[in-house]
Amino acid sequence: MTSSMISNEILRLQSVSDALNGYLALVVLAMGTVGNTLNIVVFIRIKKFRQMSNSIFLLTSFVASIILVWTGRFPQALTILTGIDIAAASPFFCAFRAVFGRISQNLALLCIGLVSIDRFLITSRNERCRRLLTKLRATLIVTILFLIYLAISIEDAISYYLARSCKSPNAPFAYTQFVSYFSWVVTFGVPLILITIFSLFTWQNLRFSVQGRRNRLQQQVNRMMFAQFEFVLFERTTKPANE
Repeated sequence: MTSSMISNEILRLQSVSDALNGYLALVVLAMGTVGNTLNIVVFIRIKKFRQMSNSIFLLTSFVASIILVWTGRFPQALTILTGIDIAAASPFFCAFRAVFGRISQNLALLCIGLVSIDRFLITSRNERCRRLLTKLRATLIVTILFLIYLAISIEDAISYYLARSCKSPNAPFAYTQFVSYFSWVVTFGVPLILITIFSLFTWQNLRFSVQGRRNRLQQQVNRMMFAQFEFVLFERTTKPANE
């Protein structure tokens, strides 16, 4: 086999791989949009879910997940399948993704970690603990987190917009390093630690609570929490490195 034939075969395999990645991005985009939209509808329409304090955290995670797939998977699929690079064509999109894409990926997972804390408090035998987290306090926590992430992301958004590129921002090196480490710690480390620790504490509480073991509503929320965590983790870890 000549070098020309080998090169052609490599190019053919590369095109097949790109096409598969494009269709995979579409599948993840569709599943993420439909699944999270249905979850939002369920939590809004069902009164028992709507009254739960952790509904604020879960709804925030659902909305953030939709933004996450649309700022990540949509431009990826569009570029691969049609050749239209919206990231290169629109500085506004770069700035929007730098702000809301990053905020959504942080909030989506961290809110699941906060749900695990709420699960622990609700299953506690201490009445004060069960009443500690209210919907108002949950809303306040989410608002504060959003403002913190917004403040951190503004510098990056301005740099992307001024650079007119999604690949070469003019942000200071120290800032980019801080954002990189901050994202890894907050996006993955903190939620994983919270979920691991407070899931064990919740399990310990449920061992002494017959009512807790039989509460189907709490079990449904737990399953939804872990399913949401797995989806967001998959979405974040399989995104292209330059995003």
